[in-house]
Formats: sequence, structure tokens, C-alpha cells
Amino acid sequence: MAETEYTEIIRLREKQYVFRQGDPGDCMYEILKGSVGIYSGTGGGSSGQKLLTELGEGDFFGEMGMVRGFPRSSSAMALRPGTELRVIAWDTLARYFETQPSRIVQIMQHISNRLAELTDDYMDACRAIDALSRENKVLRNVLEREVKPSAVARDRLAALDGPDQYTDAGYQRHLERYQSFAASRSEKESNCV
Repeated sequence: MAETEYTEIIRLREKQYVFRQGDPGDCMYEILKGSVGIYSGTGGGSSGQKLLTELGEGDFFGEMGMVRGFPRSSSAMALRPGTELRVIAWDTLARYFETQPSRIVQIMQHISNRLAELTDDYMDACRAIDALSRENKVLRNVLEREVKPSAVARDRLAALDGPDQYTDAGYQRHLERYQSFAASRSEKESNCV
């Protein structure tokens, strides 16, 4: 049985939604032609919305909502006229296991690559936060030493630091989580070699 006999192909206009944030996550998609933008929120590029990534032919998306059974965490919109998508529902995956296990491997590789990219982005963000926090501490020390602010000014400075994540204790907790995550990732990578 050909794959086209048990999968649905949809064709979209430019700027047509595939799904919106909050929609049920009951299937995933493979891009056969064209491209799709993944946006934070429901506006698809309108005011206050952010393009998270642009996906092209051969890419899969929507798997997180499907596998987790949660509503969509972002919105997806066709970026080009004539974008074609293959709809992959649970029954399609079951058929892939039976008749095309190589498709399952392809999907798993895609998900694994996406997870590795997100992990790298997370590690980069942690390093940036760490660097900014260190700079903040240096500036505070200079300010304390050179300007010698009054107790009232120190209280105001502390208030500007905002929520707990920017306090020394919050920073220390974040740094410990980052170091733990980095160590476990390093250990896993060395076990795979």
C-alpha cells in the first residue's frame, strides 16, 4: 500500500494557518513543498508575535503537541503559496512501524536533531546569563566601593534587581542547575563515544 493511500496531503495559501497556539495537538506534519513559520502566540507575525523558526521541505513539525497530548504551544503558518504538508496522525505512525520503519527512524532523527539544537541554544543562554550576572556583580562592587551609596540607595538598587532570579541566592540556584545540566550532558556524551 502506497503511503499516499493512508496519509492526507493538505495545500495551503500563503499566510494560512496550519494550527494556532492552544489548538489540540492531535497530529504532526511533514513539509513536502514550500515553507512554514513557527510563531510564538497566535498572531503569526503580527504585532507582539515572534517568528521562532522557519521550516522547509523535508522538515517535520507539530510532534511535541501530538506526542505529549497537549495543546499547541505555538502557531504554524504557511509562508509561501502552494505549501504542501503531509498530515501524520497516530494511525499513520502505526502504519510506518509496520510497513516503513525507515520513516520512523527519519522522524526520530529529526526530533533528536531539534532537541540537540534546543539544548545548544539553552546552554548558550545559560552562558550569557552567567556572563551578565558576573558583570552585574563587578559593577555593583565598583559602585559600592567608589560611590559608597547610602542605605536607601542600596535598597533601591536591590529593588531594581527584581525577582529572586536576579538576587545572589537566585543566581546561585540557577548557576547550580546550569552546572548540573552541563555535567550530566558531558557525562552522557562521553558514554556515547
